[in-house]
Amino acid sequence: MKVGVPVSKGSYLQWSVFLLALYGLYFSWQQLTVGNSYYRVKNNLDTWQQSPSLANETSARIMLEEIDSAIEKFPDNALYYQLRAQTIEWLVYAQPTERKSEKLDLLNVAYEDYQKSLELRPAWAGSWVGLATIKWKLDELDESFYSYLQQAEKFGPQDSLTHIFYAEFGLNMFSIRSIHFVRVKSQLKKHIHLGLLNPLSRNAVLKSISKHNAKQTVCVWLNNYPNSNSRRILGCVEPV
Repeated sequence: MKVGVPVSKGSYLQWSVFLLALYGLYFSWQQLTVGNSYYRVKNNLDTWQQSPSLANETSARIMLEEIDSAIEKFPDNALYYQLRAQTIEWLVYAQPTERKSEKLDLLNVAYEDYQKSLELRPAWAGSWVGLATIKWKLDELDESFYSYLQQAEKFGPQDSLTHIFYAEFGLNMFSIRSIHFVRVKSQLKKHIHLGLLNPLSRNAVLKSISKHNAKQTVCVWLNNYPNSNSRRILGCVEPV
């Protein structure tokens, strides 16, 4: 009868160290791959935010595949779900207007992604803003919508996304003389002021002011912040 060669404790330890090192290399490679995907998607979204005309359906679908792959490898990363929801929003934006049913389905998927992001990280203001954004796009300005804004205010009063959303939503409601303007009026003034001071939100806030032809009105609102640079950034004439 053959007797097997006993494995020494030293050999066992060497194999364990080798396998751990191999796993570490594989995990590092996955992180590097996913990290590259994340930055490709984020850079595209940042570009589209600055120049929406550059967004197109083909690119949005490619970015969606990239972030889907990242979520498959790291399903507990709240940021990836937020990024996928934003990518879906751009896909909806880039699609032809007649595909209303598909757009609605996609917006509901984005809504679920924002919710998943908040399950993993409840204090993330950007995802609360995302939920409010989807509700606005679905024309559902109900109490849930305002509760999302309250949460964004609670967790991200200085967050650039909070400033950007309030500027665009509030000025839109102001321009169409909607009753919803009354509900956000005080927050709108504050976030325009703060948004102009924040380099990450400044250009978007300026675009919203220009888009809604609201410079003169906003300059009056900013009189409440007489010692602030926000009036100078907007180019308001100092009150006599």
